[in-house]
Amino acid sequence: MRRSEAVRYARLSAIFAGIVFLVLLGIYEWRAMEQARSVRSAPPPVPVTVQQQSQKFSLAKANGDRTLFQVEATSATAFTTGNRNLLEDVAITMFGQRGDRNDRVHSKECEYFSDTGRMVCHGAVHVDLEAAQDARERPGKQVVRVDTSQVTFDRNTGSSESEQPVNFSFPYGDGRAVGFTYDSNHSVIQLHHDVFMNLRHAAPGKNAPAGGPPTEVTGSSLEYHSENGVVHLEGPVLLRQGPHEVSCATLSLELSSSLRARRMLASGRPTLTSNDPQGTTVLSSDAGTLDFTPSGQPAHLHAEGSVAGTRKAPDLAGEQHLSSDRLDLDFDPKTSAPHFAKVDGNVHFDTPPRKPAEGIARVTSPTLLLRFATNAAGRADLTQAESPVPAVLEYSSPKDDSILRSRRVVADYAPGSHLRQVHAHQDVEIERRLPGQPVQVTRSEEGEVDFEADRWTEARQNGNVRFEEAGPLGRHGHSERSRSVHATDMLTLAGNAELIDADTDSVAPTFNIDQRTGEARGEGVVRTTYRRVDPNSVANFAPQPAHIMADRMTANRNSSRAVYTGHARLWQGDAVIQADTLDLRQQERLLIGIGNVNARLPQVQAPEASGPGADHQSAPAPKPAPKTAAASGTGTRSLGTTAPAAAAGGTSAPAQPGEPVVWAVRAAHLTYRSADTIAELDQNAHAESRLGRIASPHMDLILAETNGVQQLSKAVCTGGATVWQLERRGTADRADYTAADGRFVLSGGNPTLYDADQGTTTGRELTFFLGDDRILVDSGNGTRTLSRHRIQ
Repeated sequence: MRRSEAVRYARLSAIFAGIVFLVLLGIYEWRAMEQARSVRSAPPPVPVTVQQQSQKFSLAKANGDRTLFQVEATSATAFTTGNRNLLEDVAITMFGQRGDRNDRVHSKECEYFSDTGRMVCHGAVHVDLEAAQDARERPGKQVVRVDTSQVTFDRNTGSSESEQPVNFSFPYGDGRAVGFTYDSNHSVIQLHHDVFMNLRHAAPGKNAPAGGPPTEVTGSSLEYHSENGVVHLEGPVLLRQGPHEVSCATLSLELSSSLRARRMLASGRPTLTSNDPQGTTVLSSDAGTLDFTPSGQPAHLHAEGSVAGTRKAPDLAGEQHLSSDRLDLDFDPKTSAPHFAKVDGNVHFDTPPRKPAEGIARVTSPTLLLRFATNAAGRADLTQAESPVPAVLEYSSPKDDSILRSRRVVADYAPGSHLRQVHAHQDVEIERRLPGQPVQVTRSEEGEVDFEADRWTEARQNGNVRFEEAGPLGRHGHSERSRSVHATDMLTLAGNAELIDADTDSVAPTFNIDQRTGEARGEGVVRTTYRRVDPNSVANFAPQPAHIMADRMTANRNSSRAVYTGHARLWQGDAVIQADTLDLRQQERLLIGIGNVNARLPQVQAPEASGPGADHQSAPAPKPAPKTAAASGTGTRSLGTTAPAAAAGGTSAPAQPGEPVVWAVRAAHLTYRSADTIAELDQNAHAESRLGRIASPHMDLILAETNGVQQLSKAVCTGGATVWQLERRGTADRADYTAADGRFVLSGGNPTLYDADQGTTTGRELTFFLGDDRILVDSGNGTRTLSRHRIQ
């Protein structure tokens, strides 16, 4: 082989060898890389503490053919010691005892101890509570979500618990707490303490109006039974919504299938406090229940056991108080404001005065029905209160106490819940108590009371009105209707009114009674009967009742005084007294007539004689008497006559045997003192009978009792008296008439007896008799008798 070929061969071999080397090196490197890659992608080596690893873990517990819960994990690692298993991406699904749940617990990593069945999830844990039906029909729409950490799950009991902070939410609220326990067998979740919830209202809709601000709820612990949708809070529990606050010892909330509030039950003296510009209201009871509409709005409140309410308003001097055994309150579904309430069992309601000096109103009833209306500000105003059963309304003030009783009462209220009018039906009774006055009561079938600023101003009653006063001086009466005015304390009885006391019975179209003074005023032809027949009475003319009629009457029961004005007329037996005004004063035993006094008084039996026709009777003229000659004595004498003649004031008439004599009396003023049986006449007094006539500025008529009848026994005229008897006329400063013997005595001044036919007789004192023609003349030197005879 030539040398050049060998060199070329060697060179080619070297190149070939290098290429082979490089190829082999590349293959080696590739294999090394593949080996390294395989090592990296291969599972890590199992530690000596690990017994087994798997890609999936599943655990379930069943009760018969029903699965109670199921645990799944994407991977599991079993350790050689402690029966410990590490699960990743853990999901626990709990179906409940009845299979109606689809509750889920999820955590990234949990430890499972196979010997005890406990599973501990150290990181964040998410719990979804959902009904199986909701999971099928509307998944995720009605879910209660709970977020916590450090959860322990017990395979044997199916319960989960944690002592870490908890956050939860549901369709209409959210909240937080500390500590968590979930019993999957009974579908019960517990929040251990420091519970806070924020309840939101349903979104506005056709039947779900916009609610107020969210409701904040705090409690010491909470228990939620997802199977029946009941939330139970242990207290102290506090609910706040805007200006409203509810506190109680325990609270149970029943939820609907849509997780909206359906019913709330509070116990342990639940108390509602509301603050608004109208005032502060507090309502409490032993227990309370609040029902909600399907849209979650308040529908009905029921409070049970020692219900008590107070309200303090800026325009009230004190607090309003309400107490009862039960309270039921319906809310307006559109506004959630109170609409209707029933307060039941021993109801007491007090309203304080607007000013300290004003009165306090009280309502007592077995049952009250309250109706409300929503005002422009969105608040509820009380519009009507009704007691369908017997009720009592009281109004107490420093001035008086007034009480209304009735079988049924309806009260109307003005805007602002101010009492406007009360309507009472059946067996209405209004009682007034005024200082120093007897209790006064009016009863009727119907009644109305007007109020202003929560104070009563006027009361009206109708239908068989009966009036009654208590005490020994008490009166009673009746009428068709009545009216009482609080400002004036005036009670009016109208329509065939009658007023009766121990001594009198008065009727009139109208009586006005001053309830503070006891004075009564009758209007429109008043008629009074003094039933008491008593010699000590102011009217003691005869042993029978006295009667009075007048246009008006004013009577005071305290002073026992009655004043009759306008055509006043009193009659008792044969005695009659008329005047513009008759004033009867029982305590003073005075009867006073004022203005145009006209009276008729019988006199004791007098000697029969012809009189001047006081009653203006006409009779045949008697035969003339013979003429007589005058005998002169020491005094002045004059001739007289017994022949009848036209006397001033009327014609004479012969007396009939046994005919009673009645005196017609006239004067401007009369005063009758029944204790002394003396009637004093003043200002142009006249007395006239068939026996004669007397005129004088002042006249005293002295009566005497005969068989119980007061009769005129004596008349004393002073200040200038004139006496007429037949054709005779006597004048003197004073005239005394004695009915028993028919004697007139003229004295004082220049007593003179005029006779139209026979002349004049004068003397210091003249005495003449109605029964005969005797005239006694006292001239100062002795008394002489003058007899006159007509000369034939």
